[in-house]
Amino acid sequence: MKIVIKKEKKPYEKWLPLAAAVILVIAAVIILRPKVQSSEVAQIEKPFEAGDVYREKSEIILDGFTQTFTQIKWTDNQLLTFMGHKDGAAESLYELDLNELSVNSISDEMDELGPLMLGETTVSDRRLLYKNEAMSVFYIRDASIRGIYSFDEKGNYKKITEHMRVNESDEPYVLISENAKKMLYLEDSTSKMVTYDFETHKKKIISHVIEDSSFYNSVSLSASGGYILESVQGAFNCFGSDSGKQYVDMIEGINPIFSKNGNYVYYLYAGSMENHVSGKRIGVISLDKANIEYLTAADTETYFHLYKPIDENRLFYFTGVYDEGRFIIDEIVLYNPDTDEKNKISTFKGTSINSDCEYDVSGELLLLPEENHQLTVLNLTTQSVQRYADLMAISDDDVYVKNHDDYIICYSNTFYKLDREGKSKIYEFEGEYVTSSISPNGDKLMIISQDPNEDKLNVVVTYKLGNTY
Repeated sequence: MKIVIKKEKKPYEKWLPLAAAVILVIAAVIILRPKVQSSEVAQIEKPFEAGDVYREKSEIILDGFTQTFTQIKWTDNQLLTFMGHKDGAAESLYELDLNELSVNSISDEMDELGPLMLGETTVSDRRLLYKNEAMSVFYIRDASIRGIYSFDEKGNYKKITEHMRVNESDEPYVLISENAKKMLYLEDSTSKMVTYDFETHKKKIISHVIEDSSFYNSVSLSASGGYILESVQGAFNCFGSDSGKQYVDMIEGINPIFSKNGNYVYYLYAGSMENHVSGKRIGVISLDKANIEYLTAADTETYFHLYKPIDENRLFYFTGVYDEGRFIIDEIVLYNPDTDEKNKISTFKGTSINSDCEYDVSGELLLLPEENHQLTVLNLTTQSVQRYADLMAISDDDVYVKNHDDYIICYSNTFYKLDREGKSKIYEFEGEYVTSSISPNGDKLMIISQDPNEDKLNVVVTYKLGNTY
């Protein structure tokens, strides 16, 4: 008789068959179920409704405005205000924030500049005279604190003066230098010019009285603010801003201008004028050396009365002849007073221009507007020429707008940028052109056009003026 002895199972071994069966079922479900690819759920943005601000690639679109769109003011490079009609409402002041993509009406209690505090006092009546990223200059009209003040970006303020001369509209006579280091104003009691240094906070009274009405037409500051020019009926004076010293005393000359560096003064000698448009001698005053030299035209030529400073100390001018109300160009000359070098260009030889031709020079480009909305562009380095016809007048009667060293033009409902590399497309708009505005940094362009079939305005801010967008 065979005896079989069975080994008693341990407790967990009793469950092994059942566990194996469960595992087999789970594996079968995983293998046999349909394959589904896993992916992240895309975020779907809710479309903006009319009246909202939204971005499409390199443009910001503003909907819901009709009828008029005026008084565009850039508070900074991302914030601007304007007067407009939104969603059929009455005209109001609005603020557009390009960072927040928002547009809001501004109440009567708060203007586009926002609240301004002078210590613990809220300013109620003020006018912005100047603003950059580091500083703002205000004329405050509130009787108890009336005066001109400067504010830094943190709100700290400095009172400049309360003794400024103002015009009939209660606006002070003020000039601020290109580098924002000097301010020039008229003293109320004496009508003398006073300079103010924003860095040292020092003032200097210029011992010279001028007429209020001629302040903006006859007075200019050098780019650095170091010198002051004053034109007086066919003559001019020049003063030092810090010293008050008179460097030039009533020299006979018209159209005096500073060089870009402010070291030289150029003028057309009044005694050499052949007519009201051209003369035979250009005076060159070295303010550092305190001496005068003259450029004298050839026997058959004259200098055009409108000349311009270009890079550093150089001067741009035309030579040619005046004939029956037109100036006929012979040469373009780029003159360097430091080396006495004259770079002459004959590309425009024989071209006639108006006696008040509003040409412009910037960087390496010369823009020469002509009749019937035509424009000729010359690259002063390569001497290549581009001609454009049927341009739109985009600023008053001008067919171009200067943007730092570049220019903006428009034709066939398309804006273009002109620079030394040539022409590049910015934006093509729909409808009829209304107006446009460039941001302070020159990297954005607001374009407003009118839908021809309704009151709707097309409002676009394009970032394509910048190198990156």
